Amino acid sequence: MKPAMCEYCEGVVETAIIRVPFHYRKETIYIDRVPVQRCRQCEEIYYEAAIYKRLEKIAANRRAITKRITFPLADFALTEAQERNNLRRADPRFADLRRRVGLGQ
Repeated sequence: MKPAMCEYCEGVVETAIIRVPFHYRKETIYIDRVPVQRCRQCEEIYYEAAIYKRLEKIAANRRAITKRITFPLADFALTEAQERNNLRRADPRFADLRRRVGLGQ
């Protein structure tokens, strides 16, 4: 039997059980141990219809979910500004300026 192929990259699609972010009514919830079909190459995820309907039911009842997770959230624009700032700190040309304004080394 020929393996299923990804419709995006033509990689091989295989069965996996993973944690998925599920977007529902402008919110995202994470659901553990979801059986999916996932491309080995690009990691595109495919759901069977029955699985997707179950995910929708879980999301519709999301207020009953008691387990919570937290994760770091970066702001893309802010991280770019922080990187520029870190480069300035490392640049010896700014050392005198930092001393004059009281920022030390």
